[in-house]
Amino acid sequence: MSRMHYIVPHWQVQNLSGPASPDALWSTTTRGDIFIHESQAAANSLQSDRKKLVDMRWRQMGGSLLKVECCPAGIAWGIGWDYGAWVYSGGFGGGPWESLYSEKTKPQSDTRCFYVYENQRWNPVTGYNSTLLPTDRPQWSDYSGRIAVSKSSMKPPSGKWQWTGEWQIDFTTPGGVDGNGWQYALDFPSSYHPTKGFTDYVRRRRWFRKCKNSTTGPWLYVGSTRLVDITLQLDPQPEGFVGVWAVAANGDILMREEVSPEQPLGKTDAPVKAIEHPLNELGMRSTPTTKHFWQRLRHLEQGNGWKHVPCDEPVVSISFGRYGKVWAVAKNGSVYLRHGITQSCPEGELWLHLECPSETKLVQISAGSSEVWVVDEAHRLYRRKDVMPTMFPEGVSWEYVCDNIRQVSVDAKDEIWAIAEKANLAGSTYNGVVCQRSGRTTTSLAGSGWDYGIGGGWQYICVRGAPVKST
Repeated sequence: MSRMHYIVPHWQVQNLSGPASPDALWSTTTRGDIFIHESQAAANSLQSDRKKLVDMRWRQMGGSLLKVECCPAGIAWGIGWDYGAWVYSGGFGGGPWESLYSEKTKPQSDTRCFYVYENQRWNPVTGYNSTLLPTDRPQWSDYSGRIAVSKSSMKPPSGKWQWTGEWQIDFTTPGGVDGNGWQYALDFPSSYHPTKGFTDYVRRRRWFRKCKNSTTGPWLYVGSTRLVDITLQLDPQPEGFVGVWAVAANGDILMREEVSPEQPLGKTDAPVKAIEHPLNELGMRSTPTTKHFWQRLRHLEQGNGWKHVPCDEPVVSISFGRYGKVWAVAKNGSVYLRHGITQSCPEGELWLHLECPSETKLVQISAGSSEVWVVDEAHRLYRRKDVMPTMFPEGVSWEYVCDNIRQVSVDAKDEIWAIAEKANLAGSTYNGVVCQRSGRTTTSLAGSGWDYGIGGGWQYICVRGAPVKST
């Protein structure tokens, strides 16, 4: 059986204090830790000597986040495991570096859920029970059913995380559940539904447990609007402003204007305020007509900072490439490209719907200058062929690249970095490995392989702070 490792990155101890450099690479781990890689010209420094990729030096920043996105202007936004939005304050310290506390370091908390699935099969004598066939999934498993996971074996990701309650049945499981939390199907694996049918011989239900990490870090809380993805404009506007686009937890596309290094929160007419009793706060009576109440509450929660951008489908991933091109992946796996984004019309004019790779569902996208790469739910990686930003920005078709990719990041120079799902390094198998695409030439833009860095426990990487090429 292969061994899975979590590796602590190499430390750059000479410069633990001070803000992150504008062109830093940002990365997070499965434990919620935040790291940056800094060198002279960050990502560029590795191009001249790829063998140094494994020797990348990482500096840990305070805080806890699921992902961080940055841009050449030196602005960075993050999303927590609880989908709260945070913006980098320009400070340092906090977390493991309390002694390096700066005035821009603030309290931060993050909450995440862990899930296990209880699986049962129908028996004509006893009904549904935990006696399963040898070919079935374990009685307790992860989502895929391939890995045995029990409630007692599940632990918080690190000592910084503490359980906040006991295991509970999840009545919000996607696809719906019955009154006891069960979903039914003909067999494992299959499409599940909440109502038992005559031929439903198996069932499952999801249990969840929450844990919390209370820490400090150089991060400012943006507001109560929950986000699942965020992206920052690669080409700054003439005034130095950067557009920020995001995907809300309900799949809505949001944008924020006039974001700058001096004003990383962007344009907000009023600070976000907490509402303990929203009906009283808004001076409204509780009546069946609540449409205007929710509109007003959403307006207050967003602090007038977010602007809604309509789209035909709910979205799960978004990326702001160069030349005013925003790419998005819808919840159904299809791809959209936003046209008409200009200085006078920052929200754009219309969406162009593109086909997705055959028989696959895309989940993540990253766009640079003329490279657009996507990852599907089976961890397969694709690139968009023949993207010509000023002439034919939508490209022609999708090209399969490889398997085993968790997440991809494309910078303004069209360099491709990723988190590999698994990699074999020095005879051991590692989960979550930072890697850079190699073998890319003008005649083979998809490349031929990967250069792997230090492995173990990486969750997300963003290299989009690399300087934009002059044009």
